[in-house]
Amino acid sequence: MVLTNKFEIATNNIREKAVSIIEAGLLSINIYKQVNEKVNLIQDTLIVLGQRYNLKDYNRVFLVAFGKGSSDFAASVGNILSWRLSGGISLDIKKPDIPMFETSPDIDFLIGTHPLPSSLNVVATRRIEN
Repeated sequence: MVLTNKFEIATNNIREKAVSIIEAGLLSINIYKQVNEKVNLIQDTLIVLGQRYNLKDYNRVFLVAFGKGSSDFAASVGNILSWRLSGGISLDIKKPDIPMFETSPDIDFLIGTHPLPSSLNVVATRRIEN
């Protein structure tokens, strides 16, 4: 259940259908769910949308994510890669809603602004570049 007050809202047949449509829409944009369906780790092989990457071929792996939703994306990928991820940085308008596992690497979650650029975005972008 996505909506916590689903039963208060869905008081008749039309409202029940509306709630079902809203919940389906919310689930389809659930970043954690989407990442976990499309990104997998089997032993040392990272699989992203069917493309395979042998992590043994890399000395270090870093994550860079930016844009709305990138903090939840970064947290989700960090949880999947765990200790195999050397570190990461994410620029979003908020901190992630998804808890990080204790085995997850250090990911810097930077806060910027949207839709208008700001000095926060400039500083964060420079950190990403470095």
